[in-house]
Amino acid sequence: SDQTTRSIVVGIYYEPIKPVKTWCSGVLIAPTWVLTAAHCVFDNGKIDPYSQFISVATTDGLSGITSTKSPALSVIVYPGYDENTSKGDIALIKVTDVFGGNFASIATDTEVANSETTFSQAMAVGFGRISQSGPTSTIGLEVPLTLWSQSECQRQWSYGTSFFSGFICSQGRPSATVCNGDSGGPLFVTVSGQRKLVGVLSFGSAAGCGINFTVHTRVNTYIDFLRQYALGAPSV
Repeated sequence: SDQTTRSIVVGIYYEPIKPVKTWCSGVLIAPTWVLTAAHCVFDNGKIDPYSQFISVATTDGLSGITSTKSPALSVIVYPGYDENTSKGDIALIKVTDVFGGNFASIATDTEVANSETTFSQAMAVGFGRISQSGPTSTIGLEVPLTLWSQSECQRQWSYGTSFFSGFICSQGRPSATVCNGDSGGPLFVTVSGQRKLVGVLSFGSAAGCGINFTVHTRVNTYIDFLRQYALGAPSV
């Protein structure tokens, strides 16, 4: 377990709901910006009105230490998000600077491509269900996943929507995989000994968690959107 990585992964929940119940996960990509999936905060063509009640917290925050908990100050959904195809399934949540300045490094397009080979390994982190029908977790849990290359994923694609190069495909097992509540949670690969963010969880099989491919939004595809709001201009 990498506690540094877990400290930048957050659970997203409605503040009025007690006890705390996460319905999505996210990852800090800057001190005041959480990256998550658009479908977590967007529904039927508009930002979900319940988003005004969103709070986010790290593992300690969900356990009651409020110094690592923040309300959502604003929500920004990628303007090209398509609910029908899941293209552009990415969004930002503005939070207060209470998370200790820790945030994830985003892998470059080349680093993603180098990692995205058949049977290479990645690590997903989230606050989702601990079993197929179990409760969501109150701590950030990690699970190793196997990546599929773009060509192999496209060849075996079986979902109703079309394959898109902005997707990353992974495979878990029914006993060890991402599940409901992990949506928006990060997918990391290790580059030169450092974990780097390559994707956020978008969707999986309706047949059950760990069955068929799991599909993540490829973060670097949307780097210009992220720079516009959360990351600033690229370094020279």
